[in-house]
Amino acid sequence: EEDIELIVKRLDEEAAARVAVEERACSRPSPRVHCSVTPNPLKDNELLVFGGEYYNGDRVFVYNNLYRLKSPSAPGEAIKWIEVVSPNTPKNRSSHQAVASRGHVYVFGGEFTSPSQMQFYHHRDMWRLDVMTMKWEELSMKGGPTPRSGHRAVAYKGNRIFVFGGFYDTGNDVRYHNDAYMYDTQEL
Repeated sequence: EEDIELIVKRLDEEAAARVAVEERACSRPSPRVHCSVTPNPLKDNELLVFGGEYYNGDRVFVYNNLYRLKSPSAPGEAIKWIEVVSPNTPKNRSSHQAVASRGHVYVFGGEFTSPSQMQFYHHRDMWRLDVMTMKWEELSMKGGPTPRSGHRAVAYKGNRIFVFGGFYDTGNDVRYHNDAYMYDTQEL
C-alpha cells in the first residue's frame, strides 16, 4: 500500500488545481459515515454536510466535499442537494467536528484513513467556511489540541468554540484524550 503521507500530498496537489467556487445541483452525496452536518448559520432551511468516509467491503474512501442540503420551503417540494466545489478546501477527513458561529462554519481535526485501513493520519487544523462566499480559510492556531479525531465541539455564547476529548491512533498505539480547549472566534 502507498504511504499515507504520499496519499495526503497527492490529494493536496489535486485540491490546489481548483481556482473558483462552483455550485452544482446533484441527486445526493455518496453513502458515508462520520461526516459533519451543520445548520447553515445564515439560512434557516439549509444544512451543510462535509467530509466523511465510506467502506465498500474492500477499501475506504475518505471525502472532503461539501454539500448544501436545502429543505423544502413548501409542502410537496423535494429536498435539494447542491455540491460546493471550492479552492483551498480542508484535507479529506472523517470523525472531525463542525460548528456554526456568526456566519461561519468551523471545522476542527478528524482523520484520514488509508484505503486498506492500515494507516491513519490525524488532523489538528482548524478551518473556517464563510457561508456567504462558500470559501474556506485555514486558521492559524497557537498551541491548541494535538492531532485527534472522535472529539466533540460546540459553539457557545456566540463567539466561543469548545473542543473536548477524542483519540489519536498511530496503528500501533491509541491515545484517548480528556482535555478541553476554548477558542474565541473573534481572535481566530
